[in-house]
Amino acid sequence: MQVLSAIRIRIRRWPAACPRKSRAGWVQYAMSVSDASGFPARGVLTADSSLAVERLQIDAWRRMFPLRKARTVDGLTRIALAFAIAGIRHRHPGASERECFLRLAVLKLGREATLRLYPDAAALLESSA
Repeated sequence: MQVLSAIRIRIRRWPAACPRKSRAGWVQYAMSVSDASGFPARGVLTADSSLAVERLQIDAWRRMFPLRKARTVDGLTRIALAFAIAGIRHRHPGASERECFLRLAVLKLGREATLRLYPDAAALLESSA
């Protein structure tokens, strides 16, 4: 319940520049997740999960100890990065470690941010454009 309270607090403090559409979507999400009696007919976390399964998942997350949650998120993040690197290596078999790193940075940060942070990525991005 502490996480949901934090979500509600953040929602109340949206910056004025945030588009109304985005704000309304997040408010609806937080209300749907936090109000067990007002769940929509379909899950709010994924479009392909039933409401009953989603409720079980949310209840399981609520019962998890914080350290276990952190380890779960860390493990899933590592798996996602491993899949991203595997995809890069599959598409660019002769790529060096640095090239793979820069291509991953483009996936995670976007083209402009990668160029600002890693100027040497310009040559790589120009050759692949």
